[in-house]
Amino acid sequence: MPLKAAPFALPDVPLLNAAGETVTPAALHAGGRAVVIIGHRNCKTTRQTLPFIDRIHKDGGRAVALMQDAPAEAAEALAKLGLDLPYFCEPNPYAFSSAIGVFTVPTLLFVEADGTVSLTSEAFRRPDIEAFAERLGAPKPAIANDTMPSFKPG
Repeated sequence: MPLKAAPFALPDVPLLNAAGETVTPAALHAGGRAVVIIGHRNCKTTRQTLPFIDRIHKDGGRAVALMQDAPAEAAEALAKLGLDLPYFCEPNPYAFSSAIGVFTVPTLLFVEADGTVSLTSEAFRRPDIEAFAERLGAPKPAIANDTMPSFKPG
C-alpha cells in the first residue's frame, strides 16, 4: 500500500511516549501544527535527516520524531546524535505507519492543529524540509558541516 495522499486524519493508533506510556496520536501535534519525522535508528537516512528536524524544533517550530524503536533505543539514538528533539515511539508491528502506508523511512508528515496531515514527504528531500519549516515560521534548517544532497533515498 502506498503512502496515503494528503489530506488525511492521523490514525487512531496508540503510541508510546519517552517514558513508555501509551499516548494518542494527538500527542504528535499537541500545541499546534507540527512536522513529524517517522524513522528508525538503524536507517542511515533517518539519522542524517533527524538533525534537520531537530534544527526546526530548536528554531521555534513544533517538530517531533516518531521512532520505530523502543523508547530506550530511541533515546540512545537521539542522544548519540546530540539532539533535543521530542520523540514518541511506535512499537512493532508499526500499526500507525501501516495505517498510513509508510514504506520508506524517513517519512515526514506536516500535521495541522486539528490532526489532519496536509503534506507528506518520503526520504530526505531538502526542498520539502525547508517548505515544512517555512510553514511553521522557522528558518530553513542550517546544519554545521552539512553535506546532504538535495535528495537522498531512505
